[in-house]
Amino acid sequence: MHVSLENLSQDHRTIERVLDVMQQAAHELLASRPVDPSLLRQSVACLSDLLDGCHWRKEEEFLFPALLTARSFVEDRLIEELRADHVRVRRALSEVRAAFSRLDAGHPGGGWAVAVALAACYAPLRMHLHAEEQAAFALAQQVLGVEKLDQLAVTFGQIDAAQEHPDQWRALYERVTVNAETAKPRI
Repeated sequence: MHVSLENLSQDHRTIERVLDVMQQAAHELLASRPVDPSLLRQSVACLSDLLDGCHWRKEEEFLFPALLTARSFVEDRLIEELRADHVRVRRALSEVRAAFSRLDAGHPGGGWAVAVALAACYAPLRMHLHAEEQAAFALAQQVLGVEKLDQLAVTFGQIDAAQEHPDQWRALYERVTVNAETAKPRI
């Protein structure tokens, strides 16, 4: 796989770790077990920052337009669906934040609301990541050519270097990794 697409795959692996925390938290909340609210909130905030400030920027501003230059129905339909996924996940993350507000306000069922909102976010995002890995990245490898992929690699590296919170993401990633390597993640 070209280094530009590997860059996006690395983002996916980081996103998957955060989704693991969200999924485990949803299970714990549904079982009426306590969760670490700071880890959960940090996970959601970092996921939002990573998606909107970095990963989706790479895709929406650079990869997707490059793929659309092929102008075939397959590429158009695929990119349209992936963009729609981004909108759905953004909406789902807003619902998670709203559920946190209900929980903070002491509303009955606040934990359940957070769990449902988390599930509505992590499940479709996992499917989206899989679709990108299997379809969009394979298509990019096939149709973009080495020169364009090299340009994307440089651009993606610049986007990564310009991020405002890379230390926060690394700290969260390390915390999540430690939790994931235990028998059961501690949320």
